Amino acid sequence: VEDEQGLSLSVNGLRRWRIFPDESPASAVPRRESRRARELLMRIWQTYDAIHVEGHYLLGLLPSAAYSRVVLVEHNVESRILDQRSRMGEPIPATMLDQLRRTEREAWRHVDRAIALTDDDATQLAKWTQRPTLVITNGWDHLHRSKSGRAAPRRNADDSCLLLLFVANYEYFPNREAVSWLVEEILPEVRNLLQRRQIEVRLRLVGNAMPSHLIRADVDVVGWVDDLAAEYRDADVVVIPLRIGGGIKVKVTEALYQGCYTVTTTVGAHGIPRDMPGLAVADDARQLAS
Repeated sequence: VEDEQGLSLSVNGLRRWRIFPDESPASAVPRRESRRARELLMRIWQTYDAIHVEGHYLLGLLPSAAYSRVVLVEHNVESRILDQRSRMGEPIPATMLDQLRRTEREAWRHVDRAIALTDDDATQLAKWTQRPTLVITNGWDHLHRSKSGRAAPRRNADDSCLLLLFVANYEYFPNREAVSWLVEEILPEVRNLLQRRQIEVRLRLVGNAMPSHLIRADVDVVGWVDDLAAEYRDADVVVIPLRIGGGIKVKVTEALYQGCYTVTTTVGAHGIPRDMPGLAVADDARQLAS
């Protein structure tokens, strides 16, 4: 219902659209199913010369005869994320991972053109398709050109409180894993480092589907907000300690665009130039805190 209302009020010039509830069962791998979407696509696909599909898991909604007209954009290689989750200790069946790899590779081989958002992902696609894969490095290219995101430093030297911010959809396992690491290991390291300087640290958690175990006295659990720009404006540092993921992270580019000092991991900085002003990258709790 919210999506219907948002599109109805949109001024982006979109003339025709449909919204379908996802009927697929809950799963550790992305799946999408809709009988009504299948029926519509079966009727209309031949009307179009090119069909843009976002993610291989949507390809199955089209009849196979349409695949030769498909431009498939992969925001990340989902099997690599599932493999990372398994390595982090989540009980992922090996059969599920193997099936996902087969599904991805079949999709990449049968569409007319596949596009990746990072060179690293493009290398994977090209390896399995034996065809060149286009790269569209969207997500960060506006940062060098835009002046709107260049905010002044948020802190004065005599400020007695450092405000950290983490923004996420907490239904997504990589975000839940990241915030647990942030609260349990990284935040105590930050407090230890700043204790000698008599600076207090506050962590503010913003986003939907907030896990109940994060509600604790020393963390500001905010949940859903209507104005994210205000959250970025008030934060001293945005911390994004992702250890699982692929592609370009919207939360990283969003923080940088808002002019925030941003601390993230190698996974979080995937696909973004390391010389981006305000960006720092580290991969263990003590280095991230420092």
